[in-house]
Amino acid sequence: MGHSEIACQICGVSFALARIRTPQEPPTAAWSNHGTTDGGYVWSWAPEEDDFDDEKSDGNVAGGCMIAVRADRDHEDGDLLALSQHPEEEMYLEDMHGIPKHDRAKILKRLRDLEGKYCLEHVAGPECGNGDGYHGNRISVEEMRTCSTMQGLVKKPSDWEPEDGDEDFERSEGYFLSGLVDSVTTVDSLYYESSHPKRHGCDNILPTMWYRDIVNDTFHMDFYSIAIHPACLETFKRATLHRYDRVDVGAFIQWWEMDSDGKSLSRIEDDADVRAGRSQWWQHIQGSEYLAANPCFVPNLDKAFLPLAPQSASPAGHEEIFSSLPSEIRGLIFNHLSLEDISNLLLASPLLNRCSQDDLRRRLILEWPWLWEAWSKLEYSAWVGPTARDLRESVKPPGKQVVISDTDAVNWGSAFRWISRQRSNDELKGLRNRQRIWKRSGEILDRIDQLRKYEELAKDASVLSISQGR
Repeated sequence: MGHSEIACQICGVSFALARIRTPQEPPTAAWSNHGTTDGGYVWSWAPEEDDFDDEKSDGNVAGGCMIAVRADRDHEDGDLLALSQHPEEEMYLEDMHGIPKHDRAKILKRLRDLEGKYCLEHVAGPECGNGDGYHGNRISVEEMRTCSTMQGLVKKPSDWEPEDGDEDFERSEGYFLSGLVDSVTTVDSLYYESSHPKRHGCDNILPTMWYRDIVNDTFHMDFYSIAIHPACLETFKRATLHRYDRVDVGAFIQWWEMDSDGKSLSRIEDDADVRAGRSQWWQHIQGSEYLAANPCFVPNLDKAFLPLAPQSASPAGHEEIFSSLPSEIRGLIFNHLSLEDISNLLLASPLLNRCSQDDLRRRLILEWPWLWEAWSKLEYSAWVGPTARDLRESVKPPGKQVVISDTDAVNWGSAFRWISRQRSNDELKGLRNRQRIWKRSGEILDRIDQLRKYEELAKDASVLSISQGR
């Protein structure tokens, strides 16, 4: 990525993420690294006849990938559609070993005729090795749909006035939120990005990676902005709420302005997966798909928070030793157990399970603070779920915030076991990404706490100096 691509200034991941669909998915499930709404996709190329040696072939096994024709079907060879390996689209196996040479020749000629028009699409098979996008068999559209949607924190002009719908921090800080952008240019292009809806007279923003560009007016443009994912900002808000008991977006702005000046106090090293993906163009490395998942809307997460079963008596003659202990003693014992051990203990003891749920929830919050469903009812911003296209077309996006109205009614042992099981299978990619962004947010706040402590000490020293007449 380096100098070329805009990255979210909270999570560190590029907005230029592509998706390669599977043969079972519609064309809308694919997009290029230019954004989700430009109609693009990852290209393919017509193979040559020499690429196939039937004598050495074991059949159509190489990745299972396919080539889809993104063109009108009004070609002369009407039997070509019959040769397609897809019932609804003109789509052919990329590996054509085993296909009769006569039929293969027709397909290859068709593909070569279209190749110069950029109408061939790469479609991912189960073992696809294409690194130009994340594969649909490894991450769903629902998880990934907002990965290329950017919002700007825009530097306020001198004549800025509040409007209905502003968030609290927009009124108090030096920045306001732009509309959404689905297709982000590179840093090098220096073009405005068209955002929707228009806010505070601003419908075109210039995302920048450096505060010095704003201070020095490097490009002589209005509406410089800090590029963020809306869901990453929501994650940061909750990190501040957990630490300070209040939302403090100003802490991020303060860090970003300091970080972009290159001060050593503020530097944060990206985690290994982000560093591996960062290049002139983002590297879509297998196993790092979670970096593209929305951390707020996590499919199926609501299934974790099952209600407690009705209370039942222990079997005759069965003594519940732990449940008879005072809660203080149980708490001391739990302090020496892992979350997994506590969960298993509660699973084995119905009465203990009922009386120790609050202990388990407190421990869960301590070790998994990023599972904010366990401790916060703060509503998501309206910006988190939609793309700019959704807003333009008045489409309601999928995804619903999980809000637990009564935490005392949840079986937290069951929640822990279900989430642990799903995480071990990498089924909750959004939650994995949330944990990563939460950690990064905490590191930002650590830097800000240091800075604020230093500023407070400097202020006290200044007051003392004045009081002593120096």
